[in-house]
Amino acid sequence: MTSNDSKGTERQERRANFLTVKEVADWLRCSVRTVHRLRRIGLPDVKVGALVRFSEQDVLAWLEYERRGRRLFQISDEEMDDYRRKVAEFEKVR
Repeated sequence: MTSNDSKGTERQERRANFLTVKEVADWLRCSVRTVHRLRRIGLPDVKVGALVRFSEQDVLAWLEYERRGRRLFQISDEEMDDYRRKVAEFEKVR
């Protein structure tokens, strides 16, 4: 394998770590609409221009956080509620 081959493989691996809304919906076996609802309550996403992408690691961590109710990010319920309020306000502005 040449150095260019390994660079191409590395790029594909990095690219594979980000999912579209449809890919997340398929992965979670839910609708695209449900994924958008989850975004509003805190499912972390990355905006690239007008595109929305999701890090596989972030989605897994958020699901684990929601499933177990553990504070993976060491934040209080009040801080999480504040974060969700800010996200909702930001969404209204856009």
